[in-house]
Amino acid sequence: MKRFICTTALTASLIASMSLAAHAQDVLRLNVGSSHPEVIPWVANMKSEIVDRLNPALEEAGVDLRVDWTENYGGVLYGVGDTLEAVSDGLVDMGWVGALFEPGKMPVHNAPYAVPFSTPDPIDALEILDRLSTTSPLYSDEWTKNNMVYLGTMSTDGYQIFSKTPIRTPADLKGLKVLGVASIGPWIEGYGATFVNTGIPALYNQLETGVGDAAFLITSGALSISLHEVGNYVTVLDMGPAPGGGVAMNLDTWESLPLGAQTVLRELGQNYNTALAKEIIQLRDVALNKMEEDGATLIRLTPEERAEWADALPDIAGAWVAEQERRGVDGRQAIDLFLSAIEATDSEPLRDWSVAQ
Repeated sequence: MKRFICTTALTASLIASMSLAAHAQDVLRLNVGSSHPEVIPWVANMKSEIVDRLNPALEEAGVDLRVDWTENYGGVLYGVGDTLEAVSDGLVDMGWVGALFEPGKMPVHNAPYAVPFSTPDPIDALEILDRLSTTSPLYSDEWTKNNMVYLGTMSTDGYQIFSKTPIRTPADLKGLKVLGVASIGPWIEGYGATFVNTGIPALYNQLETGVGDAAFLITSGALSISLHEVGNYVTVLDMGPAPGGGVAMNLDTWESLPLGAQTVLRELGQNYNTALAKEIIQLRDVALNKMEEDGATLIRLTPEERAEWADALPDIAGAWVAEQERRGVDGRQAIDLFLSAIEATDSEPLRDWSVAQ
């Protein structure tokens, strides 16, 4: 009898151990990261809408998998120049990818920057790029070619100018050193200013110390770093908005996931889009009011003045298409797809950026 009891106990112990081992196999450890801190909307929503919601969503969908996240935000693992490589090379399994920093590797997703003042609505811009990133081979292939799977789009409110002296007309910008991301360099140079390539984490110090005389930055991003403290003249230009990348997962990691988990992640990516767009719209007005309360001088332009800014630019779209065609990229189709999608909305571009054949 004792022998039977011992055997039974041993068998139960083995079954329990096997059960624990099987359960352990259902826990996947993944890294998520970003170059920007959590106070930035597109990072905050990646955490709240995807990272924090994934396990509850997996459970609800009946997927036998749990993810143990290691979270590295705010440039802990990499900076603004490496957001694409960090995901594509597998330094992180998922992260925010700044296509606006990658005009060479993601030129098609930079097409919106070649048509400034094309739409004032961040929701329109986001929905258009989300649709193109999932249905247009020209856009979607750019993610897979870089060993990534697209999950959600980042869109922004419009770009404003933050400066140490008042700027109201394009002529006021001429000759100044102006800070901005790579994708808007042609805007700045088009106005006769000197472009200084940078990213949000460095902007405050660079404007404060004189690396630049002014900066082009989205309203919500500027408030998050209190840029109006050092660039206390804010020209409300609302140039854009422009989708600048999004959340992506490393392709190898993606292919290791069960189909049910992939489905859940795509759904959460759509939640990310919705939450981010809603927050961006709210933040734009809140941010400008807060800046004014803090003592910044807001220079609000009339529709006629904004049209003057749009007309003052050279043919950025034509130059961009020509450059992409030299590189073997169908830039004309990239712009045509984006502008055609805008025509189907209520937005009215301030300028016709159609590229002549």
